[in-house]
Amino acid sequence: QQIEALPKKTREEHAQALKVRGNSFFQKKNFKPAIEAYSAASHFNPSSAIFHANRAACYAAQSKHSECIEACDAALRRDPTYVKALNRRGLAYEKVGELEKALNDLTAACVLEDFKNQTANQGMERVLQAIASQGAVERMKSKPKVLPTGHVLKTYMESFQRSRSDAEYPHALGEDAPVPAEDASGQEHYAEAERRMRQGDYARAEAAYERALEQGCEEKGPAVRSLIMRGTFRFVRGDGTGAAQAFEEAVKREEEGGEEADEASKARMVEAMVKRACLLVEASNVAGAMELFSKAEELNPDDADLHYHRGQVYFILQQLDEAVQDYRKAIQLDPTSVVARIQLGVAQYRQEKKELALRTFRSSIRDNPSSLYARINFSELLIDQNEFEEASRILTEARELDPTSGLAWVNEALLRMQWKQDLQGMEEALTKAIEVDSGCDLAYVHLAQLRMQKDDLPGAAELFESVAGLARTQEEMSQALQYLYACKAQIAFAATHPEHAKNLRKM
Repeated sequence: QQIEALPKKTREEHAQALKVRGNSFFQKKNFKPAIEAYSAASHFNPSSAIFHANRAACYAAQSKHSECIEACDAALRRDPTYVKALNRRGLAYEKVGELEKALNDLTAACVLEDFKNQTANQGMERVLQAIASQGAVERMKSKPKVLPTGHVLKTYMESFQRSRSDAEYPHALGEDAPVPAEDASGQEHYAEAERRMRQGDYARAEAAYERALEQGCEEKGPAVRSLIMRGTFRFVRGDGTGAAQAFEEAVKREEEGGEEADEASKARMVEAMVKRACLLVEASNVAGAMELFSKAEELNPDDADLHYHRGQVYFILQQLDEAVQDYRKAIQLDPTSVVARIQLGVAQYRQEKKELALRTFRSSIRDNPSSLYARINFSELLIDQNEFEEASRILTEARELDPTSGLAWVNEALLRMQWKQDLQGMEEALTKAIEVDSGCDLAYVHLAQLRMQKDDLPGAAELFESVAGLARTQEEMSQALQYLYACKAQIAFAATHPEHAKNLRKM
């Protein structure tokens, strides 16, 4: 009451003097009297957020995170847009493991500062990655390991030579042969699995390979092949550990007996090694993958799949010359490999050899008129080159080849936007992509981003949740959750600071 009775100017002078005193103590790292001075200053000027923020700085310097949060709360009650307090509280929340609250505060600080504070921007990115990684681990523990949608699965299977040719299934049952009984021999179930692979009926193929392993195969070849396919199906389901075990067991089984490996045996070992190497790449063990590729190359330097998949690793590493060399070798060894020709064109385009890349794609389509993915990838390059009419024609052909291709509709959406700035047309195409292929994650991502442009943040969050539901690996889940948590942080900001919500578009 005595303080309140003082004239306003006198109170402000006392508050300022106490602040100066507190700053002096703070600079000397004498935090207790600094806090006392700032607290006293706040009594003389209760509406000011600065003194509470300064107390928070003292607590932060002592790693007293809970006290820091409470002091920031007091500052932000007085000034909800006080960026220093938001930053400080966000960092304190990060220290105590409340990552979602930390992300909300740091996002707010970034938006209010128009993303010009690099320290705040880096803090937001760091917390976003941490919360997404943490969430990915938890979600993957309980996520059912199901087969991906048909297009994803077919594309992966056909990246291996054996899955591209009926001639590679000499032991397959005839089309009219009956399905083996449950108690049939392992050899019979293996033959059924091979028939289903040839038909592209992957779910039944997986079950038959498993039954073959349960019953036991008399011959080494079918036994090892079944193990490789067990690993393959576990890999596409996202069970990396189980897949690695199967591939390693396949190589071990092939090496049993000590006799010199024949060509068929070498081919099986190389396939197991290449697929194991792909697993290592997903686990960010590129060095281990490259070592395994080298071992496989010693067994058979003329394996087309080895060169294609190693080329993919070089491509990821941005070692484009090496990638092109491996893609060319894969094509030389297997001229039927459309995937290698597609990736060769993409790599050439990345090398700025754009005319050469376009010629590569045109020849790929000419030589493989039924290739859907050559057209989908070619359309992306054409859109980037503003060759809109040809891109439109190529995408029409792609949809005629496969009306259930979500990616063809995704590229149609991008074409409509870049060619005619047709937002409604883009949205319609993305909606169609999801309608024809509910597992097309890119369609959900682009549609969610479109929702965000329209300020429909809850709608975007729902779509990003769908992307997370489609994630196959922990890395994919983490990427999906980064989108989701960033969107949720924006929702929180818009609710707390509606007058600044328009600035969210800069994210």
